[in-house]
Amino acid sequence: MLRRQFCLGSLAGAVWTGSALPDPARAQGHYPSRPVTLVVPYAPGGSSDIMARILSNGLNAAWGQPVVVENRGGGTTTVGTEYVARLPPDGHAMLLAPPPFVIAPFIYRNLGYDPVRDFTGVSLVAFYPLVLVVPAASPVNSLGELVAAARARPGMAYPSPGAGTTPHLFGELLARRERLELTHVPYRSGGQGVADLIGERLQFYAGPTTEVVPHVQAGRLKAIAVLAEARSAVLPGVPTARESGFEGLDASSWTTVAMAAATPPAMVAKVSADIAAITRQPEVRQRMEAQGAVFVGSSPTEASAFWAAERLRWGPLITDLNITPNG
Repeated sequence: MLRRQFCLGSLAGAVWTGSALPDPARAQGHYPSRPVTLVVPYAPGGSSDIMARILSNGLNAAWGQPVVVENRGGGTTTVGTEYVARLPPDGHAMLLAPPPFVIAPFIYRNLGYDPVRDFTGVSLVAFYPLVLVVPAASPVNSLGELVAAARARPGMAYPSPGAGTTPHLFGELLARRERLELTHVPYRSGGQGVADLIGERLQFYAGPTTEVVPHVQAGRLKAIAVLAEARSAVLPGVPTARESGFEGLDASSWTTVAMAAATPPAMVAKVSADIAAITRQPEVRQRMEAQGAVFVGSSPTEASAFWAAERLRWGPLITDLNITPNG
């Protein structure tokens, strides 16, 4: 598996030194010259939507032009992604690209776009380690107890924002590793699944920190494991999967920004530099790091290289498990 240090070392280092980002002054004059659309390929309410609105506000302030968040959910992000792929490559449309951006080609046949051919990376914005949570009233208090309960109760249900998302892939990996029979329930956004988990209509969820930490802190959910190499600073009392006796169950969600492949490079460079500046703003960092986000803000080249590494990480697993659009 790809290790997080690949991203947080080589990518973050380039951002803070500024060496990997082209001079935004080289971007074409007067860009953007009109409102810009930032398409989120999920329904409102999840971590992608939260980050999109933060970026929208920051870019709006930097550009003096409206940056409109447009939610186009469906097909586990393929609907919104294809929509952006068909727009003119004039720099006035962007895609908030989460993990299914690189995973979908392994699951869906005959996509109306090719993420490698039709898009260029703009920025790897941030990571969100997944946290395994259960309803607050659940008798389960650890990953080991969850596995035992799932073994005793075949069909235990968990949500995800759709087939091929990292919460779904974690559930498939857990079922395979522990020989469990689990029921995957896909939603149009992570927030919708969390609502049903809180209502105890589902049994567990491996969700991004930005989605679940506020509910854990409010007492609506209970965190039982952090699916990362180290504990989360916002959940210091929650052990990692490895500490719980389960190796190899690390998983993270992430946010990247993409633009059409034919977009003028100067425009791409300007957007990337301005996003990196937003990730360094203290008020932005304080708000999102309080929910467990880990900021990067990479260059365009590094964002595209990250996508390639993620394809190598998840593609063989998806193929081996024969995951389909129906989960």
